[in-house]
Amino acid sequence: MLDIPPVIPSDDPDISDYERNKGFTGAVLSYATLFERLVELDVEKARREAASWPKDDDNVFARLRIWAGRFKTLVPDENFNEFFELVSRDAFWNIWHQRDLLLTLQERWPALPMPATRRIEARILEGRERWENEAEHEFVQRSAWSIAERLYWLCFKGCNLNVNYDEEIKRLQHAAPDWSPEHAENADRSWESRSGTVRTETEHSGLLSEPLSKVLAKAREIGGRTGLPLVDYDPFAGLCASHPVMALSALRLEAKHGEYPEWAWRRFLHSKNRKNDNGRLKNFIAKLVISADDKALKGIVYPVSEWFLSTTEKLPDECVPIFERLATRLLGFLTDNPDAGGSGVVRGNRDPDWATEALNSPVGKIAQALYHDPRQQNLEENQGLPAEWRAMVEGALALPGDNGRFALVFCSYKLNWFHYVDSKWTQEKLLSVLRTNNAETLEAWWTGYLWDARKLPSFDLFQALKPDLLMKASGQTYEEQSNRDKLAGLVLASWGRPDPKTGAERISDDELRKVLLDAGDLFRSSVLWQLERWSKEDGESGEFWKPLRERLLRQVWPIQKAARTPHNSARLIELAFSDEDSFIAISDAILPLISKIERDHIILPCIRRGEGNIVDKNPERVLEILHLALPENANSWPYEIDATLNRIAIADPSLGVDSRLIELNRRWNSR
Repeated sequence: MLDIPPVIPSDDPDISDYERNKGFTGAVLSYATLFERLVELDVEKARREAASWPKDDDNVFARLRIWAGRFKTLVPDENFNEFFELVSRDAFWNIWHQRDLLLTLQERWPALPMPATRRIEARILEGRERWENEAEHEFVQRSAWSIAERLYWLCFKGCNLNVNYDEEIKRLQHAAPDWSPEHAENADRSWESRSGTVRTETEHSGLLSEPLSKVLAKAREIGGRTGLPLVDYDPFAGLCASHPVMALSALRLEAKHGEYPEWAWRRFLHSKNRKNDNGRLKNFIAKLVISADDKALKGIVYPVSEWFLSTTEKLPDECVPIFERLATRLLGFLTDNPDAGGSGVVRGNRDPDWATEALNSPVGKIAQALYHDPRQQNLEENQGLPAEWRAMVEGALALPGDNGRFALVFCSYKLNWFHYVDSKWTQEKLLSVLRTNNAETLEAWWTGYLWDARKLPSFDLFQALKPDLLMKASGQTYEEQSNRDKLAGLVLASWGRPDPKTGAERISDDELRKVLLDAGDLFRSSVLWQLERWSKEDGESGEFWKPLRERLLRQVWPIQKAARTPHNSARLIELAFSDEDSFIAISDAILPLISKIERDHIILPCIRRGEGNIVDKNPERVLEILHLALPENANSWPYEIDATLNRIAIADPSLGVDSRLIELNRRWNSR
């Protein structure tokens, strides 16, 4: 990743122009200057130039696309959404893009139609993805911080937001309590080179001589930003790491007075050293939390639930009784205080993302921690769930509102295991949920189950699930997006892999054909994507799925007009071009199934590669597909198809007089 400075320069005097003008950075910024001039002189040529920018680059061309969104002549208000959707989620949240992004949004916001501003807000509230190896509690806090920063900056700069700003900021501060508006005032700052980075200093010797009754007050007094530049001082974090008993004793003394300061408990419970605490200390912490009243527990339920999850991973037997009491206390608290258990992920005006929200909710942490209980490990088939453990699971499922749905996500995720150990309980408590009329509960159930969807259930469980699975798949229209790829994978795997014991089919050809016909374009595309991906895998899996491609296309794929859309035609063509060895066989199968495609519906990098590719080996078949699929208007053709037409004539000179190639060249030259 190249850390390219913002295209819109900063007026910060500490930033030198030297770095902006040298090497690759200088070339990119020079290109931007020339492009801006082109926008002024010939906007149509500028649009064609922008259309040639790669869409899978999150660095240079993502930055240019973000910056180019400033120009209303290039991107009219009504086209802003479509243009900006080409900026990926990773690029949207890249800190190096943030200055150009925010300044572009500020400039365009007043005139943009409401659907465009609503979509931008939805992308902001969605937040970034979790980084690899990033601790969950750190992800939740950092993500909430970033979202709050952008919302505040836009509001501060006069952008009229559609969302309830005060409500969203309140929720975000729940997850990132240290955030305050002054942190966001310079969100549009440039991240170009400056000397040094902010570090946290945890030196805490000044606390060791303090009476326990004054430790927290002293830590609060001397903590924060010091007189040194770029240094934060957090002495209590240092005390929690190296002197946990003293830190806990200070917390216990405050607890005797009914005080459970959130900042202090968060630092103590989030300390990396908590995982190494012995059983006695873990029990003491748990007892202290159990003794907190509801008012105190409401302030610390998030860090407590995170600690509960992390500390149970290797739970000593001596801790099981106390931790059962703690789980019961937390679940009882959330029953009486449902608003205290919301997810750290802000939903905003988006549809619920049940998996992410459940992962980042207190109930989700508790539900995951229950699976660490040694009493439920190594259970045999039909052995039944341990009564005490089962009661805690049922307590989590019975929580009101979204909290119960968060628990449901983690129970349906383990559906196959629950059915293996206790099929009767599974039928009564989990499968019965599929009879509900509550759409959100159903979606939470399916989100959990589809989380690990490629592991097929036992044949008996599948037969119980099958009617609901086919109904769910058939309803995957354009509007429904969550879980679609996983659902498509489960349906496809169920069709392709019969019961290993009896050979009985799970989903028949006719059943799959009906699903594919009833479902929307995007579901059908997901099925093709899964089929292509699995057939490319090494070993047994790839060899298993390769022959099933032709069977699916020839015997199952619907031939009705409703399924022969530009979108699905493009996906079928890409499937054929994905495997040189099977190109002729697969292309034979798709020819009756495809129709005209449209711009940006198809990407075929393989036809632009070096010598000896599919075009060189099969020029006549490639021509047949292109003639059938390319629309009349050549301005809507995919990128560099003209080069492919030239390559066809070179690969087989006799095709130079073929009427199909002549017609395609005519359209291209007449554009």
